[in-house]
Amino acid sequence: MSLGRLDEVQGVARQVLEAVPRESLSGPTPCSDWDLATLINHLVHAQDLFVRFATGNAPSGVVEDPVAGDFVAAYAAAAARIREAVSRKGFDEEVLDLPFGAFTGAFLIEFVSLETLTHTWDIAVATSQATDFAAGPSQHLLEVATRMMDATRDTGNENFAARQPPPEGATDVDRLAAYLGRSS
Repeated sequence: MSLGRLDEVQGVARQVLEAVPRESLSGPTPCSDWDLATLINHLVHAQDLFVRFATGNAPSGVVEDPVAGDFVAAYAAAAARIREAVSRKGFDEEVLDLPFGAFTGAFLIEFVSLETLTHTWDIAVATSQATDFAAGPSQHLLEVATRMMDATRDTGNENFAARQPPPEGATDVDRLAAYLGRSS
């Protein structure tokens, strides 16, 4: 089970969020349709969506508009909820009926990690933070993304743009972001 990777990714997300200046919340992000406030709200709400995927139940304690208050605390609470939901014995082998198909709990943990790390990179870039974080998880999640997406990328998957070339001197997470169609 890849709970260690999830823990590292969630820790990095929290550190990046802690460095977000409130005055930048209306600024642009690599997610062209979302400003920074919308992206942060999505990151927090995605953790709770994953709790529902993992348990079949909506979590309690959900904050409707995290950026209206302490979005770092809202993220930390949501991250703790998903961590708890996926930590139960045998979860990694459970088959879950997800909106995009039947997958194991281990797959969901990888997907949560990928989604979280990708949007952490988005937030870091949007706020001019360094992207030299989570090298190990980034390398692994690039392999995961490649396995997940290469088979479906050319079938009209609109969730990701076309692969981009990584920038000169790219970090591992920069390479992951470029594979997912992002550019800084």
